[in-house]
Amino acid sequence: MSDVSDDVLQRLTKHRTLSGAPPAQIEWVFNHGYVRKFATGEILTARQQPVIGLHIVLSGHFVIYVEQGAGKKKVMEWRGGDITGMMPYSRLVSPPRDVIAEEPS
Repeated sequence: MSDVSDDVLQRLTKHRTLSGAPPAQIEWVFNHGYVRKFATGEILTARQQPVIGLHIVLSGHFVIYVEQGAGKKKVMEWRGGDITGMMPYSRLVSPPRDVIAEEPS
């Protein structure tokens, strides 16, 4: 395993949401997933597009803003340690607006 792979596996093991999972299940996630990086302003999931996959946020900050009469209002956010996207038994189809990286994520 490379140093990068070791780092990702360690981060998954210490992830706030996943840390209580059995090691074999964390290894399964590691073996079946991949790392994506986002610059500030990049879109994780576009408005009205299907949400594809489960997203384990290792670092950074993602948000959804909606426009209201007085301007933008933050309605959802995720930071390192959170999980978003398609999950078992979820009825989620698409986000109401773009899910945007507020910082490198």
